[in-house]
Amino acid sequence: MTIRITLAGVSGWVGKALVAAIQAAPDLELVAAVSRGAAGKDAGEVAGLGPLGVIISASIAEALKTPSDVLIDYTKPDAVKHHALTALAHGRHVVIGTSGLTGDDYAKIDVAAQ
Repeated sequence: MTIRITLAGVSGWVGKALVAAIQAAPDLELVAAVSRGAAGKDAGEVAGLGPLGVIISASIAEALKTPSDVLIDYTKPDAVKHHALTALAHGRHVVIGTSGLTGDDYAKIDVAAQ
């Protein structure tokens, strides 16, 4: 089974490393990506890997139009809570790599996940 991934923060230093790691994993597939600053570009080219055919979206709502299983978010604290709640509302699992969320933020995300 292949896990289909939407990656938010794809143009950051961790995001670029995740693109390479996802590409190297036989059971993972990058299907959508988010970065306001790199919107419209190919995720593989942004990560320095060459074209992958995954065009970066400017918003989480746009990226989630592509079917996926998991949202991995490495953005910023002011964006990640909204991204997580939106992804959960669309039936996605969520992995948060961003720091800076509060206990209240995590509690709201937990309620939405349940």
